[in-house]
Amino acid sequence: MVEYLPNFGRPEGVLGPVGLWSYVDRDGRILDLNLNVVRCRALRTYHPSPRDQHWSLSWHLGTTEDGDPVHRRIHITREPGADHLTNWGPITVTVDSVTVAETHVIPLGRTDFKQRTMIEAIASRTPVCKPDGEWNCQNWLETVLDEMVEKGVLPGDVVQAALLQARLVQPIPFQP
Repeated sequence: MVEYLPNFGRPEGVLGPVGLWSYVDRDGRILDLNLNVVRCRALRTYHPSPRDQHWSLSWHLGTTEDGDPVHRRIHITREPGADHLTNWGPITVTVDSVTVAETHVIPLGRTDFKQRTMIEAIASRTPVCKPDGEWNCQNWLETVLDEMVEKGVLPGDVVQAALLQARLVQPIPFQP
């Protein structure tokens, strides 16, 4: 039986991450929705598998004066000191050049503001499972994507093809 964390895994008394409020998603814009696989980097004694990689959804909102992309991101994270994952809900963030270089981007399609609002609502109410040694951010994101298909946000064949591709993304090999 699946057990969920209370309050989406948000630790009591801890404030969530701060996003960039100056970049706002607006109606009237058609934006690309992507499934992102942040590739793990193998080390001499660490050999990650595709299951160890971080998955998220995002769409591009703009670019900072320094040239960093600004994305609206949907994902769950592990907070420092926590033994579980946390759903803080959608957040607007900059993406550094190292993360951009190590991320495999899988296009899911073009979305309007209504679709993106539905995606945010689905993600915001998707619970986080208690740790079991198997369940991770990939399972959570698959649950979000499944509901997006159920609600008609994305076609099922597009989502299934993207998930298949994401599962095949390999970690970055060790480079001495």
